[in-house]
Amino acid sequence: MKKLTLILVLALFALSGFGQEIAFGNTVPVAWDPVAVDAGSVSYEVYLTPYPFTAGQEESIGRTTSTEMDITVPEGTWIVGVQSIKTAEGEEYRSEINWSHVNGEATPIPFLLRWYIAPSEPLGLRLR
Repeated sequence: MKKLTLILVLALFALSGFGQEIAFGNTVPVAWDPVAVDAGSVSYEVYLTPYPFTAGQEESIGRTTSTEMDITVPEGTWIVGVQSIKTAEGEEYRSEINWSHVNGEATPIPFLLRWYIAPSEPLGLRLR
């Protein structure tokens, strides 16, 4: 019985590292580390895609040279993605997209964005 309890505790501890944070609100600030390049300039393309992730549903919500953006969140649950873009001699070179729900070195604390608008209150309340 002690072995089973120890195994369950260790399993729960291991799984706790894969948790995700959820940011609630219609505007959420996000930030990322800058990318250094030897030549040219860097900008960042920011994407939203519905959660759970399905390739091909990502939509660009803007491009910036800053390493932060206030994201206006549509209703639902969303994943944020950031892609670095190096521009040199008139050509663009794009990185892979770093998605907010992926646990790892690039996103040490995975997160989702969630926003729902409350419905209006019911009218015509009366005795029946």
